[in-house]
Amino acid sequence: MRNFLNKPAVKNILLSIWVIIIGGICSALGSWDYKNDTLFYIKVVLLISFVISYVCMLAYYATQEVNSHKMISVFKHQNKAFEEAMIGIISICEQSAQNVNKIIHEVIDEGKINLNIWSFDVGCRLICEKIYNLLCSLNGESKDFGICYVRREESIDEEQIIYMNAFFNQNMSEPTINKKRRRIDDKNGYHDVELFQKNKSDIEIVLGKENIHQLFAFESNESRRKNKDKYNQYIAIPVICSKEGGGKMVGLLEIVCLNDAEIAETESEIKEIVSKYLIPFAYLLLLLHKLEKAIIAQPRVIGDLKDE
Repeated sequence: MRNFLNKPAVKNILLSIWVIIIGGICSALGSWDYKNDTLFYIKVVLLISFVISYVCMLAYYATQEVNSHKMISVFKHQNKAFEEAMIGIISICEQSAQNVNKIIHEVIDEGKINLNIWSFDVGCRLICEKIYNLLCSLNGESKDFGICYVRREESIDEEQIIYMNAFFNQNMSEPTINKKRRRIDDKNGYHDVELFQKNKSDIEIVLGKENIHQLFAFESNESRRKNKDKYNQYIAIPVICSKEGGGKMVGLLEIVCLNDAEIAETESEIKEIVSKYLIPFAYLLLLLHKLEKAIIAQPRVIGDLKDE
């Protein structure tokens, strides 16, 4: 029924009919002689009823028009964000392919691997920047977002070390834990350490400054007080490497909305945005992680074979 009423033709016809009826009732009242007109009060009741219903129709259609403008604005931002995401992914793939090709030629010609040309950390920095641009396009108002990536370090220590290897924000202010190696088995660590310990593939969304403040760890009480109202929304997207018998979290993509910035108002809306726009970047991060691993991979030493 609502779709029928919202059709432009139906709207124009209804409003026109109501105007004609109200005009007809006013004409029928003539000189408004209630003493001699036996139907005067009936006409007045009808006039009031149609005037009220006409005002209600105007209010309804005005509301629908405002909602339509809002939806159009949302769709414009989403289209721009989708375009930004595609351009970002293409740019990352193109740049990574060119730099990896240089590394391959150096390996062939000189027998050495130069990760200064390209590395997973460099790729992560590009991805953080593209996600930041995407969120700015999607939001259309605020640019107060922080993006970072925490990677699991490939090490001989049973791969129990993580560190933030890339970040991007409006002022490029460096997080205090950037590049700091931390152990996954640290029981008093930051929240990202807890997520690595849990090793779950679920996306985590936390809304509200108080909820995030209780969740995050801070280096000192002064830092805790200083950052009490800093974070408004927090999204954590695990990057999982599938293996036999389950998966292993090899990285964590974190997004924070600072001050009063927000990706969307509700958790369900944020989940939809994450699924549409950010999950592809998580898979791209996994691909680049494997690419670096393949570049630096060395054959296992089996040992000398004994003569029979």
